[in-house]
Amino acid sequence: MLRKLTASSVCMAVAAFAGLSMPALSPASGIAPDGRIHVDRRGVLYEGCNDVDYSWSINLPYGAASWSMTVTLEGPDGTEVDSDYEYDNHGGYGSGSFQICDWEEPGRYYIDVDASYLDEDYDERFLWVDAPSFSMKRPKSRTQISVHPTRNLHRGQLVTMKVTSRGQKPYGYFRLPYVNVVIQVRHGSGAWRNIRWTKSITGRNGTATIRGKYTGRVAVRARTVGGGAYKSSNSRVIHLR
Repeated sequence: MLRKLTASSVCMAVAAFAGLSMPALSPASGIAPDGRIHVDRRGVLYEGCNDVDYSWSINLPYGAASWSMTVTLEGPDGTEVDSDYEYDNHGGYGSGSFQICDWEEPGRYYIDVDASYLDEDYDERFLWVDAPSFSMKRPKSRTQISVHPTRNLHRGQLVTMKVTSRGQKPYGYFRLPYVNVVIQVRHGSGAWRNIRWTKSITGRNGTATIRGKYTGRVAVRARTVGGGAYKSSNSRVIHLR
């Protein structure tokens, strides 16, 4: 037998169903996670392949027989970068590391955790492990310039500019061989512009020597061109007159 449902009866049915539904387990529900992973929030994509360390802790319920955890690192594009595996022989806390190489993209990296344990009846139960995201950035560069001469110049006089590029490493800044550099000029308060014919590549010692003829008062600086493994940088400004 069919009967027409009134608005009040529909509301009662929805309310009854909602009362039987199971709330989702999430941080917003106020339920504490079974474990946590901690990692430094920012890192640098240094040259080559380097480790990013993390630490973890697991709180197992009483009667748990064993547990395991697969930790996967995903890059900014969502692809897997590295993974690690932990299990009960490691105890309830410990540390691990991800390997990230300089060909990976800068941006935000995410940690995905798949963890479970066996209860006293040897049934598999899942663990909720709270894992953060963190960012990786390109290493910085530094650019130096020396110019000779800089004063009492006359038109057509030869000017020598020596450019040195250094790159950020884990223990400081070191000279960068075979990177692109260029001389930029600015007249008055105008914008900086590249001088095309000055484009060069540093040698094995991280320096490039560029020579040009003086054509009038101008401000010059050198630039290490980014887009590769390092960020761009500009040198100090030198005024030729």
